[in-house]
Amino acid sequence: MKLTSNPPPDFVVIEFKSIATLQQEAETLHRKLNEDGETGNQYLVVKKMPRGASILLGVYRKMMDSVTYRISWEGEKGQIRIIPSPAYDMIIRSLTDKITDALLDRGVDFFEFGWGSTTAYRSLTGHGGKQPDDFFLPPTRRNLPAEEVKWPTLVMVSGMSESQEKVFEDASWWFENSCGQVRMVITLLINRANKTVDWEMRQLTKPGQSPPGRSYFTKPYLDMPPLASQHPADQQQYISQMGQISQNREIKNTRMYIHFRALFDRKPGPRETDIQLSAHDLIDIAKYL
Repeated sequence: MKLTSNPPPDFVVIEFKSIATLQQEAETLHRKLNEDGETGNQYLVVKKMPRGASILLGVYRKMMDSVTYRISWEGEKGQIRIIPSPAYDMIIRSLTDKITDALLDRGVDFFEFGWGSTTAYRSLTGHGGKQPDDFFLPPTRRNLPAEEVKWPTLVMVSGMSESQEKVFEDASWWFENSCGQVRMVITLLINRANKTVDWEMRQLTKPGQSPPGRSYFTKPYLDMPPLASQHPADQQQYISQMGQISQNREIKNTRMYIHFRALFDRKPGPRETDIQLSAHDLIDIAKYL
């Protein structure tokens, strides 16, 4: 997948010279985002970026000091997504805390939690990599041999509402480049001006099945994401859930549902059940807008 196949308006393109120069460009873009009320372009496309620089920026989160970012790369082309304010990280953290609390209530031991923050992953199918906003890596995968890529089961990706197409493209990257080992991707489109978060849960269909129609949202249950790997050419992605969270306590859709087995890569124990976040849980996340 090309990094600029759906570029947002006015995205900035530069040629890599040094990390210090890249930091200056990132600071300029960050300043503009804040001057414009956290609206506009949040992407910096970097040509001729050395592989070593991409890896460093993906591993060490403080490489650009005060600017919070997420990096993607494909060959010598990099893409820096600037995070406008701490509210974005706090919304993600609040959602992960809600999921954690729900699992603790279901008897899951604390040592089984595997939130991984923004660790970058390298593609299994290409020559690129990407940072998420957060991810969940269960013990069954953390204990894999050192030479195996320990892909998460759940990934979270956020962005401003103007970056909708790029955020959805990022979601697809995780399915394709993990060969379906990533089972669920939650996207969050944040609009600070309107005080809203539009969220979607994306997953793959089972092999040979077509994505369900919109009537899927009226069903009282949700299909389990496929548990086996899928080659990118065989994948069909669809939105299994969606909703809107608002700070003024108006909300569209009343729950977020996560299959326990798909998340933990094992069968649930006696007290362990699927997770269902209520309208109250989801509204509480919006307090950081």
